[in-house]
Amino acid sequence: MRIADKIEFNTLERREAQLSILAIVVIAVMSIGMAAAMYPLVFAHPITSETETARRAFYGFCVLSILMVTYLTNRHIVIRRLRRTIVEGQQRIDMIRRQASTDLLRTLPGTSRFQDRLTMEFRRCVRTGDRLSLLLILATVRKEFSGEGEIDNAYGDVAKALLVRLRKDDAIYGFKPGAFGVVLVAPNAAAVTQITNRLIQSLEEARAASGRFSFETRVISYPEQATTAWEMEQAMHSFLRVDQPAQPAATAAAS
Repeated sequence: MRIADKIEFNTLERREAQLSILAIVVIAVMSIGMAAAMYPLVFAHPITSETETARRAFYGFCVLSILMVTYLTNRHIVIRRLRRTIVEGQQRIDMIRRQASTDLLRTLPGTSRFQDRLTMEFRRCVRTGDRLSLLLILATVRKEFSGEGEIDNAYGDVAKALLVRLRKDDAIYGFKPGAFGVVLVAPNAAAVTQITNRLIQSLEEARAASGRFSFETRVISYPEQATTAWEMEQAMHSFLRVDQPAQPAATAAAS
């Protein structure tokens, strides 16, 4: 065991166990040494009232030493078992969270549903004069959280942050791992800005809380940034780097 070195968090439990064992061993060795030093002085003389008292004190010291070492050993074992139980419980919780994130990501509608919704909302906005916008989110998992299951957790955090701030009629779509889109319909540009700012703030809070991911966003609005549904879909493919279909359904809205 190295003594003078930097202790990392993942080795903290092992170092603490080593320290507990070292303390128990030191106490046991010192007790044995003191008993060995006391033994000749106590038993070298014939039994008298004074030597009888010394022998009782010696026996008491031996019993107390044994009880102390036994107690410390028992506490060490109990604490190790409790910590193992806590770790196993935390692992089960992490597994449930990963499964929940995976299930959530799988339930998000994909590109085909997005195309249908975009085409329908675009035609309706052309008739009503409402503002149609796409909030595009491209999330990236940090390298230290790129292990098995952590990626789904990170992307699940993104989806949850969006879902908690969505309006009733809004929809979130998952195009590929880390690529999300939200279709927003609002009566004016100010309302679109308010909604997108609320969603981006939710993402910022989720990023600060988990620290697992970073993200970038882009807002595509009709008619400011795009005049057809096809242009909006092309902007989505370009920003999120999603493969474009051979014959996108949104082409019908361009005419």
